[in-house]
Amino acid sequence: MSEIIEVISVILLSAIKQLLGGSSLAVIYGFNFEKAFVCTSVGGIIGITVFYYLAEPVLKMWMKVESKIFKKAYSKEDEDVINKDSFVKKTMDKYGIMGLAILSPILSYPFALFLARRFFEGKTKILISMYISALIWAGIGSLFFSQIADAVMGMF
Repeated sequence: MSEIIEVISVILLSAIKQLLGGSSLAVIYGFNFEKAFVCTSVGGIIGITVFYYLAEPVLKMWMKVESKIFKKAYSKEDEDVINKDSFVKKTMDKYGIMGLAILSPILSYPFALFLARRFFEGKTKILISMYISALIWAGIGSLFFSQIADAVMGMF
């Protein structure tokens, strides 16, 4: 029973913070590479899917709050004017969805998907690039943290 709880906790943490959260927790629990990879991959994909669909209502609510703060109605034309000089907008323009997908496990999936929904079009393109990134980072994180754990345990 405790193994099921460990697997579920790694999956849930990976859904929010895959690289530093889920991968490191898998190593703490003593998962081998394959088990850590599968759990963090599943968690990352679940997190991406859930937060992708949650981002839309959050964005709509944000636009309402933003319009009340600035006392004007939101329009699609205002989005480019409001954000054109911001650091986030410049970064998104330079590196695109793939740059955001690469950073998403480091940033956290809720924040990365909020940005993706705000600045990019195309559900399929966003989801596929995020899923690929989650699989790559699950492999990197599982391998990296298992190597660190082996090195630390070898010292004692």
